[in-house]
Amino acid sequence: MFVTSRHSEYFDCEGAKSVFKARSGRRLRALGAARALLLLLAAGVCCHLLLMPACRPDNEPRSSVGPELSSVAAALSRLARSADAPGRRLAAAALSSLQRAGRRLHLTLARPAAADRGAVRRVCPERYVNSTVGYPFFYDGWRSAACPLRRDYGRLLTVLLVVAEPADVARVRRVLAGLNEQLPGVPARVAVVDGLGGRLAPFRDVTEVPVAASAGRPPPLAALLNRLLAGAATDYVLLGAELERLDPDADLERLLREAERQRAAAVAGAARAPDGRWSLGCFQVRLANYSLRYRAGYWRSRHECVRCDHAAGPLLARAELLRRWPLADSSRLPLERWLLDVRGAGQQPVLVCPDVMFHVRRQRPAAATDWLQEARRLHLTLVEPPAGGRLQFSCQQLRLPCEVRPGRLLSPCCRRQLLRLIHAVLDDCERTGALCELQEGTLLESEPYCCHDNRTAGGVAKVYQDDWMLELWGQHWLDTEKLRRHGLPPTRVQLDGRWYPAPRNPGRYVRNRYGREVYRHAEHWMDTGRASSWEPYDTARFLACDSPGDHSCLDQYSTDGVLQFEPDVWPADE
Repeated sequence: MFVTSRHSEYFDCEGAKSVFKARSGRRLRALGAARALLLLLAAGVCCHLLLMPACRPDNEPRSSVGPELSSVAAALSRLARSADAPGRRLAAAALSSLQRAGRRLHLTLARPAAADRGAVRRVCPERYVNSTVGYPFFYDGWRSAACPLRRDYGRLLTVLLVVAEPADVARVRRVLAGLNEQLPGVPARVAVVDGLGGRLAPFRDVTEVPVAASAGRPPPLAALLNRLLAGAATDYVLLGAELERLDPDADLERLLREAERQRAAAVAGAARAPDGRWSLGCFQVRLANYSLRYRAGYWRSRHECVRCDHAAGPLLARAELLRRWPLADSSRLPLERWLLDVRGAGQQPVLVCPDVMFHVRRQRPAAATDWLQEARRLHLTLVEPPAGGRLQFSCQQLRLPCEVRPGRLLSPCCRRQLLRLIHAVLDDCERTGALCELQEGTLLESEPYCCHDNRTAGGVAKVYQDDWMLELWGQHWLDTEKLRRHGLPPTRVQLDGRWYPAPRNPGRYVRNRYGREVYRHAEHWMDTGRASSWEPYDTARFLACDSPGDHSCLDQYSTDGVLQFEPDVWPADE
């Protein structure tokens, strides 16, 4: 609670302060610097500029800060609608405190403009009639209002189409016919490969863009779409290369409305294939620890649209984002790559509004060779594509060297190389009768610590394989031998599905050897500047990554817990 210096009024600013106290640094970093600063500004204004006159320059009257507070409130309102879940909670709490401050101090905060409130500015509104008007087929229920804004849709949206082969002509004509009927005045730009032009009359507002074939083959889809985008003068474009036709099921006005209201990077509808199969096409993406996984489904919905990381249907996208992150001409998966890039840049997610249904042509699932190109770019040893399946790539396929880098996770294929070496050494131990145990860090998955001929103490042997060198140090006595002398089997621990001898009580061994918080993670003592492994390890934080935000960076993980590194574990969208 705060007390103003001139009044006995009490005002609760704890709501604004606590939202920062309760959040870890990792959460604030996830919001981005600009968002975090915006929230800090709001809390500062709430708790200081308004409530403590001594903090205002020249005892500035309260009324003079009203416009400034209004602009901060509008920005917080936008963030509360558009941020990820932690950001929404932070912004909502700060906005609530700001509004309470205004009421307590008799300040009138200007209402956010229509755009700030998420209201429709450039698209006609809609209304829900009732639940029975559409009975029994429910083609009706929501209705768009008649309004003059519809005349301006041609300045808001451009449809991008491609005629790359003779069979495309009839398909694109069906799309143009539906576009002229549904949204007259909305322009279409059509990439037309050599010899296929002049066949799109008499449709209105169509611009043919001639494209030369190379060695008898049309340019890649991404190159064609980039060429079309260069001449589009609207804020949104519909990437319609896969459309089979455009009918009232494909309600482009609805997509425009939600793009405006929710400020999404792109909006899509459901898809219906030629054989009648309907697909929601909403996927969540997890890019972590050298793996890329797509999972069908959603965590959040709003206005009967679901929030996604990836959408499989035709996209209505913001032209500005397509210019900022152009489709990669050389990519065999240009839209998948673009959505990953936009997601990685912290832009708003994709929306899928399933009541909008696109009729799409039959699509060939991406082949493993298509995903290999993306796997090489992102260093992915595992990909689970939207179409299903599980693709694994070796370090050789990825051209990925095995090197230990501070602040980085080791790739799974490099770990596999190391495990092969460990298995080979321990197999030799068993074959020759040498006593070998997993000790030190190996006890929790590391390297073997070995003694030969039962009594040889000290000494070191080095084994080389692939990119790895393994050191084996001699020890004069092992728990395995002691247990056997008492007629007991040695304690064994599991490593990569196999059971190997270990100290008698592995948990006690590790706790006594390393001291405190032994089940938290720490980087190698050589990487952290310590003189030897006998010095205490730092389990409070990982080293800063030299490529912030990369999926292999350790500093985006907690130093506690192992399940976070498992690709099959999907953290909830909190």
